[in-house]
Amino acid sequence: MADPAIERAARIGDGFLSTQNAHHASYLDALERLGRSRDDGRIFAGQWTIIADDPEREWSRIGAHALYQINKYIEMGAFGPIPQFTEPDQLVDAGSFTLWDPATAVDELTTLLTATPQIEDVHFWAQLPGESIDSGSARIELLAGTVVPGVRARLAARSSVEVPA
Repeated sequence: MADPAIERAARIGDGFLSTQNAHHASYLDALERLGRSRDDGRIFAGQWTIIADDPEREWSRIGAHALYQINKYIEMGAFGPIPQFTEPDQLVDAGSFTLWDPATAVDELTTLLTATPQIEDVHFWAQLPGESIDSGSARIELLAGTVVPGVRARLAARSSVEVPA
């Protein structure tokens, strides 16, 4: 997420793994600075997002697992010198994790993929540290059974709309 790392990803040219979509423009700008086309960009968009029918209730159940995960990353220096979080809701307030219901997920992901065609894959945490397999699997099923088909349908509808000359 640091500028030198983003520049290196653009220079090497094997793709950019992002977190929370914050650095897509920086990566695409780096490609141009290096004499490459933005169209050559390859983004693998990591989403630190909880998708659930009732995302706030889900967060109250699993937020402590996300808190543990983020604080371990902070311990390793992944985000620079920042203090650890003390409460799960601080992660949401800071934008470290977002909470979406399925309809919001379809809207947000469709907008993201339409605005940034260089995105090749979108990734989510399947399971947080210490969370049960069944818990993470339920969110995967919701994503695969509801959100992905909704995004695909929305993108297909957009691509079939002709633009007037």
